[in-house]
Parts: sequence; C-alpha cells; structure tokens
Amino acid sequence: MQKSKQNGVMESVKFYSELEDADDNVFHIDNTEGANFAVDGEVPTGGDILEDDSDEDIDADDASAPDNARTLVQKRVRKSDILPEGWCADSWTRDVTLLQRKENFTASPGCTFHIPPDADEYFFFKTFLTDLDIDVLTIETNRYASAFLNADKLPAHSSTVWQWPTDGISSENMWCFLALTYYMGLVKKDLIRDYWTVDSIFSTPFPPSVMSRNYFLNIFTFLHCHNTETYIPRGLAGHDPRQKLGDFYFSTTEKFREMYIPRERIAIDEGGIPFKGRVAFRCFNPRKPDKYHLKTFKVCDSKNGYCHTFQLFVGDEGLEVSPFGKTHDLVMTLMAPFANKGYSVYMDNFYTSPYLFYNLKKIGITATGTSKPRKGYPKALFDTKLRLKDKGASVVYTYNNEMLAMRVVDRKVVTFLTTEHNACLVNTGKLHRQTKEAIVKPDVMNEYNKFMGGVDLNDQLAKYSAFNRRSCKWWKKVFFRLLNLVMVNAYVLYRDWQKSMGKDVKNLRQVTFRQNIIKAIIAEKLNKTVCVRNSVAHLRLVESHYPNKLFSDSTLKNIQRHCVVCNPAEKRLGATSRRPGKTTTFHCPKCNVALCAVPCFELYHTYSDYEREYISRKISNTF
Repeated sequence: MQKSKQNGVMESVKFYSELEDADDNVFHIDNTEGANFAVDGEVPTGGDILEDDSDEDIDADDASAPDNARTLVQKRVRKSDILPEGWCADSWTRDVTLLQRKENFTASPGCTFHIPPDADEYFFFKTFLTDLDIDVLTIETNRYASAFLNADKLPAHSSTVWQWPTDGISSENMWCFLALTYYMGLVKKDLIRDYWTVDSIFSTPFPPSVMSRNYFLNIFTFLHCHNTETYIPRGLAGHDPRQKLGDFYFSTTEKFREMYIPRERIAIDEGGIPFKGRVAFRCFNPRKPDKYHLKTFKVCDSKNGYCHTFQLFVGDEGLEVSPFGKTHDLVMTLMAPFANKGYSVYMDNFYTSPYLFYNLKKIGITATGTSKPRKGYPKALFDTKLRLKDKGASVVYTYNNEMLAMRVVDRKVVTFLTTEHNACLVNTGKLHRQTKEAIVKPDVMNEYNKFMGGVDLNDQLAKYSAFNRRSCKWWKKVFFRLLNLVMVNAYVLYRDWQKSMGKDVKNLRQVTFRQNIIKAIIAEKLNKTVCVRNSVAHLRLVESHYPNKLFSDSTLKNIQRHCVVCNPAEKRLGATSRRPGKTTTFHCPKCNVALCAVPCFELYHTYSDYEREYISRKISNTF
C-alpha cells in the first residue's frame, strides 16, 4: 500500500515503450508530455493527461486500483485515432493574429412559458414541481409502505411505522411533507425531532401545526420515487441506477432545460452531493470539502446562475468512449442543445483541451478555459520559463487563426485557452489599492473571471437553505438536491421577471421567496386529515377551551397520548424512565394537544410557563 506514484508512472511508460518497439504505428504514451488515455476506476477524466496536482476524483470503491496510480491505460491509442479531422499540429505560431469573429447569437434567451401579469412566487414554483409529480411520489410511497408492512419480517410492535395510515397518505400530505423539508432548510436544527420539541425556549410552532412528528418521520422513511418491483439490478442488461429516482429525475431535469433559454454566456462545472454510504459510483477527492460525494455536472447561465442542465454521474460502465476521452464526450453531449446558436462556454482545467475546443468550434460554440499541459499544445508554450516576479508577462501562441493559447503571470502562472478572445489588454474598471492606477488584464482573463462563476453562483444559492439530513439511501440525497434546485431555479426566474417589469429586486431575498412558497403550499394543500395546531401560543391563555376524548382517525377508537404538561415536567424533575409523566385519553380540540384532565388541562390554559407551575406544585405537594 506504500508504493509510490513514481513507480507506477515508470512502469506504465516502460510498458508502452515495449509496445512502441513492437508496432511503430502505436503512439508512445509519455507522462511528461501528455497523451489521451482513460484512467482505470475513475470518474470522467479531464482531457488527455492527468498531473499530480489534478483535482479529478477517484472511484473510492475500486479496490483493484493500485495506490496513487493514475496512469494505468485501458486501451491502445493510435495517432490516426486521436487527431480531430482537419487538425494540423504545425499550425501553432507565435505570430499573434486576431481570431475569426464568432457566429452571431441567434437564440432568444428567457422563459419559454407564458407568465400572467398577476403571477406570484407560487406560480413559478409550480412550473417545475407539478401536482402530477407529487401524485407519482405519493403512489410509490404508499406502494412501498404497504409492501414493507406486509412483509414476512415485520418491525417491532412498538415501532412508529405501525402508525402509518391503513389507506396510505394523500397527495396533500406529501405536499405538506415537502413544505416542511423546505422549512427545515430555513430553520436549522441538529435533529429532526427537535422541530417538535415542547421546550419553551427551543420550540418551533410551525411544524406541529402541519403534521405530527411521527407522521413526518414515517413519510421520510417510506419515501420512494419508483416501483421497486420493476427495478433492474446491477449487472443485468438495461440497468440504470437512476431508476431509483423514477420519473421524477428525468421529468425535473427536462423541465430545467425546457422552461428557460440561457443567455449567450454559459458555464460548465462539476459539483458534489455529500454521501459516505456504499454505492458503486461514489467518488473520493481529498481536496474537496466533501471528500466522499456523488458527482454531478451542471450547465448554468453565467449571468443569473440558472441551472439549465443537471446530470448525475453514475459510472461509465458500458459507455462507448471516443478516441478523445470521456471528458471530451461528456462536454460535447452537454453542449449539444446549444450547437450552432452562437453560445460561448466557460470551463476550468478539468475539461479544457485543444481538441475539445477545436470540435466545439466546429458546431458553432466558442469556448474559454484554464488549462493544463495536454496533448495538442505547442511544446514550446510550456518550455518557456515564467517567473512570478515578472507579473504581467505572458507567452502567446495562436492556432490557425482559430485558437489562442496564453500563459500569464498573475499571482501564479495561469494557462488559458480560448477560441473567442484575442491577446489584448483591457481595463478591468478597478483601481490599484496603493498606486490608484487602473488595473489592466488580458481580455481572456478578464472575461473568464466575469463569466466562469455561473455554476458557483447556483451552488451558493442552493447551499444557503439546503435540507441536509443523513440517509443511507444515495438516491434520497439526490432527490432533495433536485428539490432544492427547483426552488433556486424558480427564484432566479421570478427575480428576472420582476426586474423585467421594472420592479426593484434588491430586497427580493431568497429566504422571503421560500417563506412565501411554504405558506402557499400549506394554504392550498392543508386539509382536515392533517394534524393542525394553533401556532399562536398566547391564544391558549385567552380563549375558551374544553376537554374532549381522543379518537383515532381511522378506527374511531379511544387512543392515548402523552400529556404535553406532565411529560416534559417530569423529565426536568429527573425522571429516569423512557417516557415519564402520564398518558391520557383527553385533549384540547382547539389547541390539539393531549392533556390530563386534572390538573394539566388547567395549568396549560392558565399559566404561560405551565411546566414550572407543575414542578412547583409537585415539589410543594399542592395538587
């Protein structure tokens, strides 16, 4: 396990040197100059060569890959196979000429659906998440719960899953469940159970007003997006891990693409969904904040951060890879909807390569990105030594009046590749702190800094109010990430629409947008079958209240509940039993809380701090 990376590299180079001796047509793989190869047991690799400082992820579950070895080659690559059609390596020159002008932008950016003049936040939200989507979730959740409770191996009799309704939940219940998950993204607590605490300091009245704690936990437990009986296991023909997400994944990502046309500048980047469970396509990257994660790819509008394309990486088993590599194929697939419309795409060094940019320009897409030394660059570009003290110095090469490669000294030496921008300096509009002189930078660097942050902006908007809860099911993590993206995209479109109407959007906060969505869901979907409590605590002290018997909604039999007064009060007195206090068959219908007839009913509706009064009477024995 301690074998060094250098040994792995030398073994690989030696192996391909022997192949070269055997066949002169085989291209020699040299790790120092770069080549196109696929790394065994790894996610889509970035371009044609991997360096030691690469940020690509390793398949964490691939036990066959040797330690730190990133240079294993899956197949032999020939010269005639890896060169794009029309590519000529001798076309790189130091003569800096202006690049050919890009095609005119012909798309019509903006929303593709009709927006009524009186549209509100809920209208934009329901554009992405419809009643049909929730109906499918409800059906599959009820199906899975019924199969689970009718299985041979049953849970313990005391388990809360037995409180699942015999006729299942309704779509209104599912809507309220999703509204609570959005609420929990706004109001952070360590445990889900803490949202239903009766502690006077930490209590939050909204979740109990929507549904009971066990009701919410049961829906979270049985939540399903697909029919498990039709799932094709791994190893069989037709297997797709995304089946676990059902039609919800495909319909939601399709709405992202159909409901909005991005502006001229777009960005492509990868993201990660934290997950430490066991799954074949889990990735590991020690340099990421979430080292173990599920990899995703996004294409976002560089201006507003709208997520146009969302793709989950589920492995490359069975995929046909072109001679240009998996990353090249990935980008070409993601860029297919934007072909021949005059789009400009920005990317980082995970994707950038001359061959990729060359093929993108063939389909009418210009590209700009940072880069690493990969196959296709002029070797002299990286042979020229640049020192950090020579800030502003640069080395420039152009390719056949179509592509520009530039190494620039800024805070570090950065390599850019572009098929759009020229090697000229532009004023950034900023002043130096000390000299107060205008700051100038190469045009390619200035534009890259301006438009590369589309995916980062989308991630930033999604991270603020994400519902992050532990789960052993990987697809649940992806499901709630998609729900979060639904809210973010709806917010972005609503804000742009408000701005187009001439309204001030500076104070249009995403938190306020989410609050209005939650209120709209509860107002529309909440019905009598859902447990409702009065969220205004002081009303219990001023209105008239009368006790009544507790009945089950399904069986209409008397049931018992733990009293909300003596149960927490006995805990504060140091009771060691699991559920101290008393169970009661009475409750207050108006407040919808279980209460002992004597003395808890009186204390609850008389004293603001009823627990303290109960404790005081218990100690003084004045009941």
